[in-house]
Amino acid sequence: MNDISLNDACALASKYMSEKTIGVEIEVLDPLHNETQVIDHAAGLGIEILACGYTHETMNCWKFVNDGSINGRELVSPPLKPIEMFKQLHSILQILTSNGYKVDRSCSVHVHHSAEKYNNKRLRYFLNHIVKNEVNFD
Repeated sequence: MNDISLNDACALASKYMSEKTIGVEIEVLDPLHNETQVIDHAAGLGIEILACGYTHETMNCWKFVNDGSINGRELVSPPLKPIEMFKQLHSILQILTSNGYKVDRSCSVHVHHSAEKYNNKRLRYFLNHIVKNEVNFD
């Protein structure tokens, strides 16, 4: 699979995605313990990141939280509209890479979609679609 540019991702979001918010959770390994540098670098780009312990609180900024499933941290985004998510995620991933963050098979990414206007029938359809196409999603 080829990488796509930020402009291409934003164009796809504009064409195919609604304005409903999405959020991501990125599990990462931090062998150099550079969390402070990541927070400072992101702040220089206008992206706020807080260092937290363990919390499920939805915030208006990104947050580093403890993650018991890996020996590392999880970087959680605030709920954002798709184009803004792609823009911030592009910067965040570059910052993480330049500060020595790594991933391995123990790490994963979780995506949260707003489902506030979906009824039960629509959610069942969506979940059935995911289950039937699990191999493609993997």
